[in-house]
Order: sequence, then C-alpha cells, then structure tokens
Amino acid sequence: MDTNPATEVSPEAQLAAAFERQEQALKAPRETTEDHEERAEESAEQEEEATDKPEAEKAEPESDLEEHEIDGEKYLLPKKLKEAFMKNADYTQKTQALAEEKRALAEQQQILQQAKQVSEARFKKAVEAQALDLQLKAYENIDWQALAASDPAQAVKLDLARRRLEDQKARAEQETLEAYQQEQQLTAYARQQRQAREAQELARDIKGWGRET
Repeated sequence: MDTNPATEVSPEAQLAAAFERQEQALKAPRETTEDHEERAEESAEQEEEATDKPEAEKAEPESDLEEHEIDGEKYLLPKKLKEAFMKNADYTQKTQALAEEKRALAEQQQILQQAKQVSEARFKKAVEAQALDLQLKAYENIDWQALAASDPAQAVKLDLARRRLEDQKARAEQETLEAYQQEQQLTAYARQQRQAREAQELARDIKGWGRET
C-alpha cells in the first residue's frame, strides 16, 4: 500500500487531536449545565414577575368603612355599624320630635287654660259692673237740692255712697277691659304656637314644605 505523505498524520498530532476532543467533550456538559441553571433562574424571575404583576395591577378591594358624623366629629365606621348608628339616630330624632310636640301641646293647653280663667274673671267683673250700674240708677231719682235743704247729713251720706259705687263700677269696668285684652293676647299667642307647630310638622312630613308652599 502506497502512503500519501501529504495526508499522513503524525502520532503527536493524533494525540493532540484526541486531547482536544476530550476537552471539548468535558466542556460541553458544563456549558449545558450552566446554561440550564441560567435559564432556570431567568424562568423563575419571569414567573415571579408574572405573579407579582397581576397583584400590583389588581384593583384594591373595596373598603368596608364609611365616614359617619357623630356629635360634629367624623369617624370611619363599618357599614353595618353605620346603619345601626343611623337607625339609632333616626329613633332618637323621632323621640325628641315627639317629646317636643308633647311639650308644645302641653304649653298650648296651659295657655288656653289661662285664657279660660281670664275669660271667667272678665265675665265676673262685667257682671259686677252691671250690678253696680243698677245700684247707681237708684240715686238718679233723688232730688239732691231738696235733700240737702231738708236733711244735709243724709244728703252727704247718700252722696258718699253714690261716689263709692261709681268708683267700684269704674274699677270693675277697667278690670273687665284689661281681662279682655289679656284674653285676646293669650288666645293669639296660643294660635301662633299652634300654627308654628303645624308648620314644623308639615316641614318634617312633606319634603320641600315652606311658607310659599
């Protein structure tokens, strides 16, 4: 067999080529392992980012707290607790309104009772003034000049009695007038109170109620 000197490889070259192949074979798995670890780390990071991203973008859950004002101060309360406060406040408001209505009604009844008493007193004074007027009419038939000439002492006595009756009648008439005026004032005040209470009730029960309405 002929040997081609151009293609003949020396034993040293063959040995160097074998070592090179062996070294490449050893490097190949190491590089593959390192690449696998890097890819695993990258995949884990991507999964973590993918997991975190929806949580970051996820809308915040709706809060169960709502603002509620109590005695001029504002507080954050759970909805159920706020509803309980509102019901209690509504009950308290209705109770206070009922108590105020009872108080106003009692006041009106008291005023009307006073007006009734004044009216009765006025009637008594009017009757008294009328009785005094009847007594005074008896003195109209006296001839005062003749009586003074015949019995001066009796004339003076009767004249004093007549003057006392006139004073009593004047006072009775004045008290009757004052009682009438007081009765009118009490009645007017009671009427105003009733109208004000009725207006408050209408404003409470009818939305938008006012003087114009």
